[in-house]
Amino acid sequence: MRIYKFSDPCSYACLHEANNMLFTGSWDKQVRAIDLKTGEIDRSFVAAKDAIKCLHLYEKWLFVGGCDSVVRAYDLVSGHTK
Repeated sequence: MRIYKFSDPCSYACLHEANNMLFTGSWDKQVRAIDLKTGEIDRSFVAAKDAIKCLHLYEKWLFVGGCDSVVRAYDLVSGHTK
């Protein structure tokens, strides 16, 4: 069993089965990508201007919705925003 603690509540998590990654979104505006093989946080980035309320994975894209009324699309390969 692994426990991950963040500074603010985690509002959403979604699993990317193909890459064995767990993505979490929290009130601190951050998305964290956790490598489930190692249990380590692979990357972390500010993904919204306010608390994150939802995440959705589609192919190589991570869509992030927050309380700032904007949905952002992040390319998981390049890391760029669309």
